[in-house]
Amino acid sequence: MNVPIWTLSGGKTMKSILSWLLRTAVTLCIVTSSFAVVSAGVSPPSTLDKIDQALSAGRLSRDLATLYKVYSVHAPEKLPMEYRPETEIIARCGTPVLLEALREMPNLSPSIQASITEAQSRPTTTNTYDSPGQYYKIHYDIVGTHAVPTADGNSNGIPDYVENLALYADSSWEHEILTIGWREPPSDGLSGGDSRYDIYAQSIAYYGYTQSETAGPEPWADYSSYIVVHNNFIGFPPNDDPDGNQAGAAKVTVAHEFNHACQYAYDAFDEFFIYELTAVSMEEEVFDIVNDAYNYLDSFFDYPYISLAEYSNHAYSTFIWALYLYQNYDTQVMPDIWEVMRYHNVYDGHDTALVARGTTAAKEMSLFTDWNYLTSFRDDGFHHEEAADYPYLNVNYTENTYPVSRSQTGSTRPQGWAANYSRFNPGTFANKILKVEFNGQNDVEWGYTGIGYRAGQECLISVADIDPVTGDGALYLPFFPDLDYIVGVATSLRRSTAGSNYVYTATALTPGDVNEDNNINPLDVVLLVNFVYKGHDSITPIDAFGDCNCDGQNNPIDVVLLVNYVYKSGDAPCE
Repeated sequence: MNVPIWTLSGGKTMKSILSWLLRTAVTLCIVTSSFAVVSAGVSPPSTLDKIDQALSAGRLSRDLATLYKVYSVHAPEKLPMEYRPETEIIARCGTPVLLEALREMPNLSPSIQASITEAQSRPTTTNTYDSPGQYYKIHYDIVGTHAVPTADGNSNGIPDYVENLALYADSSWEHEILTIGWREPPSDGLSGGDSRYDIYAQSIAYYGYTQSETAGPEPWADYSSYIVVHNNFIGFPPNDDPDGNQAGAAKVTVAHEFNHACQYAYDAFDEFFIYELTAVSMEEEVFDIVNDAYNYLDSFFDYPYISLAEYSNHAYSTFIWALYLYQNYDTQVMPDIWEVMRYHNVYDGHDTALVARGTTAAKEMSLFTDWNYLTSFRDDGFHHEEAADYPYLNVNYTENTYPVSRSQTGSTRPQGWAANYSRFNPGTFANKILKVEFNGQNDVEWGYTGIGYRAGQECLISVADIDPVTGDGALYLPFFPDLDYIVGVATSLRRSTAGSNYVYTATALTPGDVNEDNNINPLDVVLLVNFVYKGHDSITPIDAFGDCNCDGQNNPIDVVLLVNYVYKSGDAPCE
């Protein structure tokens, strides 16, 4: 007999409940229709919208709101008419709704708990098929509401749809567990007929979902589970699969939901955002050619100031953070993060896994936000592997004259693990050095970087040394010799979704002022001569202050130009 899904097994720690209550108490009410797959424009309220609105207005109790959300996934026919969607919407994944219910269950009345448990029971089907790899049992019908397409090209009595689903599932198991190293989903015993992992094909309003069932044997928050996927995937959003949209949707759904099943081997009670971020990244890893996840990237690039940890439709687009880590390190990084999450939180997981790789979460997040600028037509071929296929993001500010000072305290200031972008155009200052002084909100850890953008060439990234206490730092970036413009990237590294304020001042400085004292004089000549001819230390703060002809080099020609200017009334540097 299954243990009720809200019960912790004997040795399980209370981290699973207490940590979640402390860190995500407000989050429970924001699993909304932002997860729906809809066309552009304003869409009518979905079932989850209506439930949340009624809960906020006091028209629904927490108990009923949780039950109705579960019904929206498992039994939409049981919903009162007022909460049913006005138009049919296929949503991406029902797992977040079910995670919410799992976490809320201890707070619900016994009668509501019983109703939820009943709703979450496994579907009943007529037929089963064991996958060739023997990892899965596929449950399906060939007649009725939940019937799968019955085409049987090899005339073996098994619908092609089911055989293909099994192959996609085997590929997901082998890639995620055998190649990458994820833990296997906790066993469900003989539920579903035997010990194989169970996948049910059903007519649902989602691509799929993963339902947790029984608390596992480990001392952390692990759970057994089963998966439900759509029974035909007809009419779903387009993707790039050469086998067609239907096959592509089925492939990524199996990879996505199976990763949720693997996640249940680690922790069912951490920050909501990491579940979808990770699962979508596995779609790209297992079935890279499909690119179904590209349907969600606009949410990320249109709103780069929104936190990576924001729990909304934004969560589906944040998979590129995981891809960034895979590209720069290895695919094992995400299972390593989840290993730490068994006893700690997702941020601790990032710290531990990245320190083990010789870096830090703060450093990588700051560089990641730089990479996100270099996409679409800005792709230089040296950053995101598929950057050319990603959308481009818009900057927050564009500067054309200097000095200029800018204060960001508005609604688009960066939330934690998110960024703002400022474009500095050279204009009449093409032969100047841009100094950007940054001052971020004092109680926030910041990253500030500069991208030297040049179309068709590798774009150079400079990193400011930001004081961790004051949030102060500066960058010096020459507009010469061949930059189109400079982009300043302010990244909030705070571990919350709160926005953070900052101020920057940009000033155009003159080459030849080697010691940056706002006066070109014999001392500058001495410093440059010592640097060029005597091998003295580099010019402070950057060598470009000694580049008197703005050709990107420091050599005797620069010395001659500076001597002629200081002693012989020659042309000013870079004129």
